Amino acid sequence: MEIILYIVLAVLAGFCLPTQAGINAQLSIFTHSSVMAATISFAVGTIALVAYVLLL
Repeated sequence: MEIILYIVLAVLAGFCLPTQAGINAQLSIFTHSSVMAATISFAVGTIALVAYVLLL
């Protein structure tokens, strides 16, 4: 049963990579700068991780 959970998690992680690429591409178009898009992406990720750590 544990192996099914790991397979499902792997598949979900696989879906996340192209989704993130698409979101970053749209953000780059919206901001007219790939550097600004990367900055926003990393800032959101950092805020999410800090919130997660504080909740633990």
